[in-house]
Amino acid sequence: GTGFLGGSSAYPNYYLLVKGSSSSSLATVTPGSIDATTGESLIGTLSVGSDSANNAVTFGNYSKLVLQIGRSGLSDCLQIAGTLDLSSTSDTLDLTVAKTPKAGVYTLVKASGGIQGKFNIVSDPLISRHLSYSGTTLDFIIAPTLILTR
Repeated sequence: GTGFLGGSSAYPNYYLLVKGSSSSSLATVTPGSIDATTGESLIGTLSVGSDSANNAVTFGNYSKLVLQIGRSGLSDCLQIAGTLDLSSTSDTLDLTVAKTPKAGVYTLVKASGGIQGKFNIVSDPLISRHLSYSGTTLDFIIAPTLILTR
């Protein structure tokens, strides 16, 4: 099925647990949206929590974060005012990169309270080599291409 997150809550803290039931039934989070007219995927940001609360997002077993980097130099982002827990053994990052993206650092995840662990499964081994985990961000780095002409 499909679940939707949105709105506001009277609760002081936000806790989001993403957990599927099996490897063939992954619970998926995707910050972007779909253009109703064209059906194309649109870049977006999913923000969880506020700075005045203790917030947490956990990707449990059989979970997947789906992100994209577009040609325009923009990327999807999961932004958490709190912590991100990636300590499960079967969480997946599914990142799609446009064929001709702009060089630069693309912040895919921001977690002000820190990131624990790493995604165990990355959709493409080539993508995995360009990921950089810091204390509070997960970035994808595209180096500029150097062309020498004479």
